[in-house]
Amino acid sequence: MTGIQFLVDLNQLYLPFLFILVVTFILTQLYTSKYKNKADISSLLPITNNHRYVFDNLIGIIIAGGIFYLLNILIFIVATLIFKTGNLNYPFYLYKNLTGQTLNEYVPTLKIIMPILVLQLLVGLFIINFIQLISNVVRDKFPTLFITLILLIGVSVSSTVIEPLQKAAAWLPTTYFNVIGIVSGKIAVQYHNNQVTFISGLITLIAGILITYCLGLIINKIRH
Repeated sequence: MTGIQFLVDLNQLYLPFLFILVVTFILTQLYTSKYKNKADISSLLPITNNHRYVFDNLIGIIIAGGIFYLLNILIFIVATLIFKTGNLNYPFYLYKNLTGQTLNEYVPTLKIIMPILVLQLLVGLFIINFIQLISNVVRDKFPTLFITLILLIGVSVSSTVIEPLQKAAAWLPTTYFNVIGIVSGKIAVQYHNNQVTFISGLITLIAGILITYCLGLIINKIRH
């Protein structure tokens, strides 16, 4: 075990869901704090509705990004002090599913860092936009928190055991919360679904981000 490998394993096993829980609690509080009896008191500010929505979105990105990367940096520093840094050429296991057989393949850890970072960024943006959308619709802290956790974590966990969800997993943004499992191919093998890939993750997450963001803007405009 080294600092690099410890960080990779933690991001694969625990950190995605821990991050979603923490960010959901914080951003739900942020996005619903402006509503009093479901009335938006921020509308009294001398700024357009769309500009307020974009500004809130940017604040969410800064907060979520700060939490995620600060947590990763602290974990890496502590793990490095205990286990030493390690080597980016350390072999990383890839799952290759071909005609029902799982084949072994190893690549340097360095090779999978960029795909992981790209998907992590898209997952973060999707979660932020989704929380903001639900907050804008419900306008109440506890119902927003409940609905968000059920739809994000609930669907993600359910996909591991419910076969119909596994068949549609490639087009569910929640499938890609375990970014390292996607890049390694582990999720595709686990779900018996070869459509779950890095490319499908890019398409699904970008579509999810655009849909939730645009819906949020439209609802925000209608309700004001």
